[in-house]
Amino acid sequence: MTRRRQQLGLGLISAVFLLVVVALLTVAVARSVRSSTAIRNLDLLGSRALLVAESGAQVGVRNALQAGSCGTQQIDFSSLGHNNCNAAISCVAVNAAGQQMFRIESLGTCSASADLTVQRRVQALVK
Repeated sequence: MTRRRQQLGLGLISAVFLLVVVALLTVAVARSVRSSTAIRNLDLLGSRALLVAESGAQVGVRNALQAGSCGTQQIDFSSLGHNNCNAAISCVAVNAAGQQMFRIESLGTCSASADLTVQRRVQALVK
């Protein structure tokens, strides 16, 4: 009888230990899911910024070839489905080996919030 009385609290201790272990595992899984979501969002923003930069470079190439001269330009892509994304296009005419060429640089920027902004840069040389 004395031995049974000594073992009565063992079930409660085991249950509390098991609850603590399950709670710690839950917290670890929640942190892992949250960090993988943040990485996925950052990757998506990077892809959007690259697309915006490439589109800006294409606009710069078209403008340089049509007009024969170039300058700077800002394009807001929010109305085209890329919310909070824009491209800053700069174009400079250069002479290389007696030929007129245009150096075009497009900087694509996408923002998800005030503290999360991703930029991608695309350069092109057109003759």
